[in-house]
Amino acid sequence: MYGKGVLNAQVTQEFYSACYAAHDFCAMQFFDWFVKEQGEEEKSSEDLIKKYDLFGNDPKGLYMLNNELKTRVYAAPSLVL
Repeated sequence: MYGKGVLNAQVTQEFYSACYAAHDFCAMQFFDWFVKEQGEEEKSSEDLIKKYDLFGNDPKGLYMLNNELKTRVYAAPSLVL
């Protein structure tokens, strides 16, 4: 999973550089938003992996983790250009 995140970051940087070279500032603004969202997703995933590693072998811990995850509320990303 980590390798895919690094690849996504590299590809995004290449696109961003191409947008800058083409003076496509709307696309650059989109990529700014995308990078922010990607960072939030990666942080969320890392936090979940750490919690699973901590509780992975304990049924009570997994039960508590499951209950915590059930309370999450979906927040749609907002893109304002």
